[in-house]
Amino acid sequence: MEKSISPIPNIISLLRIAGSIVLLFVEPFSALFFVIYLLCGLSDILDGRLARKLNAVSKRGQIIDSLADLVFTVALLYVVLTYFSVSKSVMSWVVAIACFKLISICIGYIKFKVFSSIHTFANKVTGVLLFCFPIFCFIFHQVNLPALILCSVATLAAIEELSIILFLKVLNRDTVSLYSLLTHSD
Repeated sequence: MEKSISPIPNIISLLRIAGSIVLLFVEPFSALFFVIYLLCGLSDILDGRLARKLNAVSKRGQIIDSLADLVFTVALLYVVLTYFSVSKSVMSWVVAIACFKLISICIGYIKFKVFSSIHTFANKVTGVLLFCFPIFCFIFHQVNLPALILCSVATLAAIEELSIILFLKVLNRDTVSLYSLLTHSD
C-alpha cells in the first residue's frame, strides 16, 4: 500500500502564488500590500519546514515551491520597479540577472527534462534580500542603493546556479553551493 503524502505544504506554496498575483492589484506599499507581502514571505518559510516535519518532501513540492518563489519575485520586482523611479542601469542589471536565470532554467530543462531551480545558499540569501527589498525601498524612499546590494548578490547567485546546472550529472535541487559540489564530487 502506497504512503499518502500530506498536500498541505503544496497548498501553502500555491497560496503564495495566488498572493503574489494579488500583490499586482493592490495599492503598492499600502497596509493591505504589506499584509499580503508578509503572508507570502511566511508561507515561503512555512511550506518547506512543514514538508520536512510532515515527511511530505517531494519533487513536485520542490517544483511548486520554486515556481512560487519565481512568481513572488517577478510580482515583487514589477511592483517595486514600477513604483519607484529606477535608473536604466539598474533596470538593465535586473534584466541581465533574469536572462541568466532563464538560461539556467532552459539548460536545466534540456539536461534534466524538469524545471531545475537549485536551492543554493546564495539563492536563499538573494531571497531574503528580495523579501527585504520593498521594506528598504520604502524606508529609504529610493530604490538604487537597495537595488545595488540585491543585484550584486543576485548576480553571484545566478552565475553560481548556472555553473551548478552545467556541472551536475544528476539533478540535485538541494546543492548548497558550487564549492560544495566541486569539493564533494567523485
